[in-house]
Amino acid sequence: MHKILLVTTFLVFVATPTFADIVNGHQSGTGFGTALISSTAGNPFAQSFTATVDEPRLAAASFIWGDTARTDLTLKLDVLHGTSFLDPVVGSATASTPQSITLGDWFNFAFNPPISLTLGEVYMLRFKQVSGTGRFVEVPDTYAGGSLYFNKPGPIDPNNPGQALPNNDISFRVLINPIPEPSTILSATYFVVAMLLARRRSNDRGQAGISATSARRWIDCCCECRNR
Repeated sequence: MHKILLVTTFLVFVATPTFADIVNGHQSGTGFGTALISSTAGNPFAQSFTATVDEPRLAAASFIWGDTARTDLTLKLDVLHGTSFLDPVVGSATASTPQSITLGDWFNFAFNPPISLTLGEVYMLRFKQVSGTGRFVEVPDTYAGGSLYFNKPGPIDPNNPGQALPNNDISFRVLINPIPEPSTILSATYFVVAMLLARRRSNDRGQAGISATSARRWIDCCCECRNR
């Protein structure tokens, strides 16, 4: 039983990113809706947030996908220090729609290296369409540390400061640790299982300790099975 608990604890630790804030993970409810992402519909759009003691850095950011189906979409995410589209950019990332995305999933952006944040300062996640269309989830004012921003009415140009919608937010999150890739989680699973099986074989033979060679063989075996 303690082995199962050990494996479960390890996998949860590896597979679950540490959240600085899931400040708005809402997907449905009264007043909730979705907004179009396109070359004209509020492009760019943004969400401001206030860094707390739990957010010394920003390694990843996400918004909830609001379309009922996958569409081809590429977005650039700029992290600005301030509450205007004209404030300095402290980090950027680009991401495209994952093949498996569906309504309610997270659309993720990664920052490597992570962006350092200052306690109590306001930052903005500004999403700008590069190509394609899609939808994000727009919710009532459920986050006190920031608000939704759209392009201020008029031409979309570098001098547009953006306009806050204080009664609305995006369903978004900011993470202090990177989001692990599925392949990383799978490899970690194989490793733990292989180590436990190697230890069991060693104990059955009356050997003391775990054979690194046996563990390696089990890992290779698992990899071969996965590739078949």
